[in-house]
Amino acid sequence: MKTCRTSPDVYIQLAMQYAYYKMYGNLVTTYESASLRRFRNGRVDNIRSAHAAALAWAAAMCTAETPPLNDANDEGQKKVSFNLYGEQKKLELFEEAARKQTSIMEANILGKGIDNHLLGLREAARETLGELPPVFCDATYKQMIEFKLSTSQVGRRGHLFVARCYHETLGELPPVFCDATYKQMIEFKLSTSQVGRCGHLSVARCYHETLGELPPVFCDATYKQMIEFKLSTSQVTTTTDGTFMGYGAVCPDGYGCSYNPKKDSVIFCISSFTSSSVTNTEAFRQSLEEALDSMKLMFQARKVEN
Repeated sequence: MKTCRTSPDVYIQLAMQYAYYKMYGNLVTTYESASLRRFRNGRVDNIRSAHAAALAWAAAMCTAETPPLNDANDEGQKKVSFNLYGEQKKLELFEEAARKQTSIMEANILGKGIDNHLLGLREAARETLGELPPVFCDATYKQMIEFKLSTSQVGRRGHLFVARCYHETLGELPPVFCDATYKQMIEFKLSTSQVGRCGHLSVARCYHETLGELPPVFCDATYKQMIEFKLSTSQVTTTTDGTFMGYGAVCPDGYGCSYNPKKDSVIFCISSFTSSSVTNTEAFRQSLEEALDSMKLMFQARKVEN
């Protein structure tokens, strides 16, 4: 991806826009978390990947070969087709979309995103006026914060981080994080932790080396049973091969799509609600795979021309 003169994150974000457009013929409000760690008490803002430049490129990539105006079924005439967008034009549109995506990303991490500012204005108006101004009740605003495509590069970030991102950006949690199943999932009735070198074994060894024998507490049957770990657990990060991390869609007719770029591959974790007649996880997976394949061919063609 880096050989395409764009960052992996921008490349993947545009691929998801392309994949969605392939399925539905339009783009939707998209969420990608942007870290604001450079600021004191900074949390996150939202990189909005659905923009006019991404739409223009996705539409160009999806333009089917069009039959000519003459009747191709007439006897003696050959079927002829042409593409409205040449490969060079598609590359130009991709580069324009990549520049736009990069500028949006940079603006967000520099504190110039729109979502946190709008959230602050909305809550300030609610506290000061006791009601929301018309702009926050408008259908356009409601559509703007309905993230039908929720994305994030997860790396080492889990579902709790994603929940916090949404809460701080929107001021409330999406339904998926209020569900009883989710609450049960994060209610850890068995909590474990690594004790490192300052744990009970080190203490026992210190006593043994100092006194020449173990104190009674370390000889007790209860202690022996306590250190007989019949259930051994450990934290595994997504940097381990074969592991991945994901999260659910945040609206009934949307998708959750996390991704973790590796050295030679990208792990995607796609989710949607089975109750929705609009979404289809397997169809989106296939569309995303086809989009990535088409992008690969597009850049391979450029290398051949060069």
